[in-house]
Amino acid sequence: MRLKAQRKAIRLREDLKLTKLDLRTLLQKDYPDKGAIHKKFEERGNLRTMLEKNWIDARLEVRNLLTVEQRRKLRQVSGELSRERRRRWLMRKKSPSPCRNHRHPNRLNLEEK
Repeated sequence: MRLKAQRKAIRLREDLKLTKLDLRTLLQKDYPDKGAIHKKFEERGNLRTMLEKNWIDARLEVRNLLTVEQRRKLRQVSGELSRERRRRWLMRKKSPSPCRNHRHPNRLNLEEK
C-alpha cells in the first residue's frame, strides 16, 4: 500500500518537473502562445491536485486499517511530533547560525581581521 502511493507520488513529482520545464520553454519564446501557457498551468494544477489526493488517499487507507484505540494513539503521537518540530524550528529561528558569514562570501568576516 505504502509503496504504491510512493511510486505514484514519484511519477507525479517528475511530471510536475517536466511541466515546469515546458512552461519555461513556452515563456522564453519570442512570441509566447498564451493558450499553450494557460494549458500548461492547468496541467500543473491538475498534477498538484493529483499529488495531494494521492497523499490523502494513502492516509485514509492506513486510517481505515486502525482500531479506534490505535487512531487515538496515532493522534497523540502526531501531536507530540508536531509540537517537537515546531519547538526545534523556533529554536533555530531564535539562535544565530554559527556559520553565518561563511554562507555569504560577499560579507566580511570580522573575526579574521
